[in-house]
Amino acid sequence: MKRLQILKYFTQNQKIDIQSQLINCLSFQITKNLLTNQQSTTNQFLKNFKIKQNLYGQTINFYFSSQQSGQQEFQNLLSQGQSYQKQGMMKEASLCYQQALQIDPLEQDLLYNLGTIFNTNGDVENAKKCYEKVLQINPLSYQAHNDLGKICQNKKNIEDAKLHYEKALKINPQYCMAIVNLGTVYYGQGMIEDAQQQYEKALQLDNKFYQAHFNLALLYDDKGMIEEAKQYYEQTLQANQEYYPALYNLGLIYQNEGHYQEARRCYLITLDINPQFYQAYISLGCIYFSLGMLEDAQNYCEKALQINNKSLDAHLNLAFIYDSKDMIEEARQSYEQVLQINPKLYQAQNNLGLIYRKKEMLEEAKVCYEKSIQINDQYYQAYYNLSSIYYDQGNIQEAKQCLEKAIKINPLYDQAHYNLGLIYYNQGELEEAKRCFMKVVLINPQDFQVHDVLREINNYLKKE
Repeated sequence: MKRLQILKYFTQNQKIDIQSQLINCLSFQITKNLLTNQQSTTNQFLKNFKIKQNLYGQTINFYFSSQQSGQQEFQNLLSQGQSYQKQGMMKEASLCYQQALQIDPLEQDLLYNLGTIFNTNGDVENAKKCYEKVLQINPLSYQAHNDLGKICQNKKNIEDAKLHYEKALKINPQYCMAIVNLGTVYYGQGMIEDAQQQYEKALQLDNKFYQAHFNLALLYDDKGMIEEAKQYYEQTLQANQEYYPALYNLGLIYQNEGHYQEARRCYLITLDINPQFYQAYISLGCIYFSLGMLEDAQNYCEKALQINNKSLDAHLNLAFIYDSKDMIEEARQSYEQVLQINPKLYQAQNNLGLIYRKKEMLEEAKVCYEKSIQINDQYYQAYYNLSSIYYDQGNIQEAKQCLEKAIKINPLYDQAHYNLGLIYYNQGELEEAKRCFMKVVLINPQDFQVHDVLREINNYLKKE
């Protein structure tokens, strides 16, 4: 194989030149022998040379036939690899490309394709090596610069990513993918207007470039410009109807608007395109939960977990569903799963405390509320819930302190004002109770229960 590589660049003309050189050598040796009157030597040389010439010719023909055979094998492997790659059979494609590289280790398209497969499979280091080899062979490969930029960007090496995108665009200023990727760098740096200009520039070059439509949709979505976002999601799908991230995001917009039928349609089409996109199952579960269809909601969340049993959102939503169905033990287990995935999720700690409270396990509930506060000491709901534990345990002063902390964090938390008022009322401190209940009225004038309590307090104070 090494000899084949050495002779790789021979052409038919080079073959003729080699034969010409052999003949020239023959002429030189004959002339030398004749001038020195070595006739017998000349005759013997001619005899030997005919044998050697025949061997040389056979050798050259063998080299070139081997080269043609190797090139044919190379082309077959390359074509087969490309076919596998188009079918998504990445393992098979990779094997073909690696075998082809043994024949020609300097084929840049082959190296680039292999790098793409490594990148798709998450083998970033080998992908990086392939792209770097491509650039050693051809420093003008703008695609390799772009893909190296993407690897750097995913590793948070933003300046290196930016440099690669800029190099790609210096080589090919109309390469839309690098234009859009540079826009994502700007967006990540908070340079929103620059990012928008990059996306729009890509669309000026190619108005069917769906990645630019999609990134503009995300930009407007983040800005809260929902109609513009919808428009660009729809344009993304016009350019590429199989691009399910746009379908899914469009479904989220419809869901937030309360258009559940449109949202459901988007999610179901998303799953037709990619049945493993578990987020769509979670969102379908949310729709059915909102409609009170708890069995359907549960089924969809469980399907999401069959695909990804580490999905925090699926476990969390299932906990809500189980709690709503009074499946307390199942809800507890789901919250425990959530906290295994993310122990710092203070809302889940608080909700687990509520589950223990329902089971009348007050000490366990108390521990959960305290953990929630340790994670986020501004989470006023945990102070409120902790106050109820202290109250039930007869620790009235601690209960009051927790309610006061909740009110300090959120002065408009009417339930905390109400419960603090009840504590003062039960202690006979009617003026303090009245002050608390009056705040409830100011925050929520529609709370008729507090009006009744205030009337009772006022009547009692008048009698005094």
